[in-house]
Amino acid sequence: MGCICTKGPLTCCANRGVPWRYFFDSSVRDELIKDDEGIECDGIEEACREGMDGLRDLALEFFKDPDGQQLAIYVRDEAGERLLSLSITLQGS
Repeated sequence: MGCICTKGPLTCCANRGVPWRYFFDSSVRDELIKDDEGIECDGIEEACREGMDGLRDLALEFFKDPDGQQLAIYVRDEAGERLLSLSITLQGS
């Protein structure tokens, strides 16, 4: 099975095992907080897991005031291209 890379060589599955730096910007209350450091991941799958972990941490942090809270993590590559958008809306009962 082959890989068709639509996002360029940084996300190609052929680069597995070669770490690439991904950046995890977060959005809370419509405020975007840019990640200037990033994390090295072995591919987009690992970057997605890291993003989900970050979104979970944000949700736990803001769970005290859940009413309509929208939280998001945006994963981008070294070139600044957004690869993933992960989001959650917290609603109180």
